[in-house]
Amino acid sequence: YYQLYDKKLGLKFRDNIHIYGNKTIREISKIYVYYIEKYITPYSFSRVNYSNSVLIYNQIVKYIEILPLMNYLCFGRDIYYPLKILTTMYISKIYGITHCPITFQDICNDLNLIERNIGIKYTEKNKYIEGIDNLLGNVENICLIVTSGRNGLKQKLCEFLVKDNRIKKIIYISCNIKTLEKDFEYLVNQGNYYLTNCCISNEFSGTEYNNSIVLLEKNIL
Repeated sequence: YYQLYDKKLGLKFRDNIHIYGNKTIREISKIYVYYIEKYITPYSFSRVNYSNSVLIYNQIVKYIEILPLMNYLCFGRDIYYPLKILTTMYISKIYGITHCPITFQDICNDLNLIERNIGIKYTEKNKYIEGIDNLLGNVENICLIVTSGRNGLKQKLCEFLVKDNRIKKIIYISCNIKTLEKDFEYLVNQGNYYLTNCCISNEFSGTEYNNSIVLLEKNIL
């Protein structure tokens, strides 16, 4: 997915374009007139990931099927597809929170998700802890499904997961084994989490890119 930018007017086009094939970015750029610039928007990966997400979330379904009945909170940029899966399963309550306007727009436009009456919230990056807290309210027994970026989870989020006893389990999807190790060490040592399951998903065939998917559970003392 790409987004177009008008250099003369200084405007970003709201619509994304999806280009298939093996052309390079430089070759694609020649398609457009000289004053239009094309770039990969940081939010575009969310939509690219919809077509590949089945490889990840089929594994998450396997995790959910072995867990007791729980409430679920999807957090991050890529929550649209897991929300669609969760609505097909027998689950008490479903929540989603994202800082990606494209993902939020897609969720709000999906009639099936609206009819399921999920709790959905858009929040700025620096206010997501408050957003999660307000969204959950007094709901207990939460399993968090979170997709981290290459830099891992924010320290504030890790601290929140350690302190908040509403969240009992975490399904953590990571594209960087080094930051996963860092976050895992903190959650285990500081939050009394322990590893119960893990796997690796080759999300983009023909590349070195893959995802580690781990299931963590909290020991409540």
